[in-house]
Amino acid sequence: MTNRNMRHASDGHDAQAETTERLAAAIHDGVSRVAERARPIEHTLREGSAVLGEQARKQEKRARIAVADHLEKASGYVRKQPLSPAMALAGLVGIVIGGLLLLRR
Repeated sequence: MTNRNMRHASDGHDAQAETTERLAAAIHDGVSRVAERARPIEHTLREGSAVLGEQARKQEKRARIAVADHLEKASGYVRKQPLSPAMALAGLVGIVIGGLLLLRR
Protein backbone atom coordinates (compact mmCIF):
# COMPACT_ATOMS: atom_id res chain seq x y z
CA MET A 1 0.00 0.00 0.00
CA THR A 2 1.31 3.44 -0.84
CA ASN A 3 1.40 6.32 1.58
CA ARG A 4 -1.53 7.93 -0.23
CA ASN A 5 -3.67 4.76 0.08
CA MET A 6 -2.72 4.37 3.75
CA ARG A 7 -3.73 7.96 4.45
CA HIS A 8 -7.18 7.43 2.85
CA ALA A 9 -7.64 4.19 4.75
CA SER A 10 -6.65 5.95 7.96
CA ASP A 11 -9.06 8.84 7.22
CA GLY A 12 -11.91 6.35 6.73
CA HIS A 13 -11.12 4.68 10.02
CA ASP A 14 -10.97 8.02 11.83
CA ALA A 15 -14.32 9.05 10.32
CA GLN A 16 -15.92 5.79 11.49
CA ALA A 17 -14.52 6.23 14.99
CA GLU A 18 -15.77 9.82 15.11
CA THR A 19 -19.24 8.75 13.93
CA THR A 20 -19.35 5.99 16.53
CA GLU A 21 -18.33 8.43 19.26
CA ARG A 22 -21.01 10.96 18.20
CA LEU A 23 -23.63 8.21 18.12
CA ALA A 24 -22.59 6.94 21.56
CA ALA A 25 -22.73 10.49 22.98
CA ALA A 26 -26.21 11.06 21.49
CA ILE A 27 -27.48 7.79 22.95
CA HIS A 28 -25.96 8.63 26.33
CA ASP A 29 -27.63 12.06 26.29
CA GLY A 30 -30.96 10.47 25.37
CA VAL A 31 -30.73 7.97 28.20
CA SER A 32 -29.85 10.79 30.62
CA ARG A 33 -32.91 12.82 29.52
CA VAL A 34 -35.20 9.80 29.94
CA ALA A 35 -33.74 9.12 33.39
CA GLU A 36 -34.34 12.74 34.42
CA ARG A 37 -37.97 12.55 33.30
CA ALA A 38 -38.51 9.18 35.00
CA ARG A 39 -37.04 10.28 38.35
CA PRO A 40 -40.19 12.11 39.63
CA ILE A 41 -42.42 9.25 38.47
CA GLU A 42 -40.26 6.73 40.31
CA HIS A 43 -40.39 8.92 43.42
CA THR A 44 -44.20 9.11 43.26
CA LEU A 45 -44.48 5.34 42.81
CA ARG A 46 -42.17 4.67 45.74
CA GLU A 47 -44.15 7.03 48.00
CA GLY A 48 -47.43 5.41 46.94
CA SER A 49 -46.01 1.96 47.57
CA ALA A 50 -44.87 2.96 51.06
CA VAL A 51 -48.33 4.37 51.88
CA LEU A 52 -50.07 1.22 50.62
CA GLY A 53 -47.68 -0.98 52.58
CA GLU A 54 -48.41 0.94 55.78
CA GLN A 55 -52.17 0.72 55.17
CA ALA A 56 -51.88 -3.03 54.61
CA ARG A 57 -49.95 -3.45 57.88
CA LYS A 58 -52.61 -1.48 59.78
CA GLN A 59 -55.43 -3.49 58.20
CA GLU A 60 -53.65 -6.75 59.07
CA LYS A 61 -53.28 -5.62 62.68
CA ARG A 62 -57.00 -4.73 62.88
CA ALA A 63 -57.93 -8.10 61.38
CA ARG A 64 -55.74 -9.98 63.87
CA ILE A 65 -57.32 -8.09 66.76
CA ALA A 66 -60.84 -8.78 65.44
CA VAL A 67 -60.11 -12.52 65.07
CA ALA A 68 -58.63 -12.66 68.57
CA ASP A 69 -61.70 -10.85 69.97
CA HIS A 70 -64.11 -13.23 68.25
CA LEU A 71 -62.17 -16.27 69.44
CA GLU A 72 -62.14 -14.92 72.98
CA LYS A 73 -65.92 -14.31 72.85
CA ALA A 74 -66.57 -17.82 71.51
CA SER A 75 -64.25 -19.33 74.08
CA GLY A 76 -65.98 -17.39 76.86
CA TYR A 77 -69.39 -18.53 75.63
CA VAL A 78 -68.32 -22.17 75.62
CA ARG A 79 -66.90 -21.80 79.15
CA LYS A 80 -70.14 -20.18 80.43
CA GLN A 81 -72.51 -22.49 78.54
CA PRO A 82 -70.67 -25.81 78.19
CA LEU A 83 -73.82 -27.82 77.43
CA SER A 84 -75.15 -25.65 74.59
CA PRO A 85 -72.35 -26.36 72.08
CA ALA A 86 -72.27 -30.00 73.15
CA MET A 87 -76.03 -30.32 72.60
CA ALA A 88 -75.78 -28.63 69.21
CA LEU A 89 -72.97 -30.98 68.20
CA ALA A 90 -74.95 -34.01 69.43
CA GLY A 91 -77.97 -32.85 67.43
CA LEU A 92 -75.86 -32.43 64.30
CA VAL A 93 -74.33 -35.88 64.74
CA GLY A 94 -77.83 -37.32 65.18
CA ILE A 95 -79.03 -35.70 61.97
CA VAL A 96 -76.06 -37.06 60.04
CA ILE A 97 -76.47 -40.58 61.44
CA GLY A 98 -80.20 -40.50 60.77
CA GLY A 99 -79.58 -39.43 57.19
CA LEU A 100 -77.05 -42.20 56.69
CA LEU A 101 -79.49 -44.78 58.09
CA LEU A 102 -82.21 -43.57 55.73
CA LEU A 103 -79.86 -43.89 52.76
CA ARG A 104 -78.94 -47.41 53.82
CA ARG A 105 -82.49 -48.72 53.37
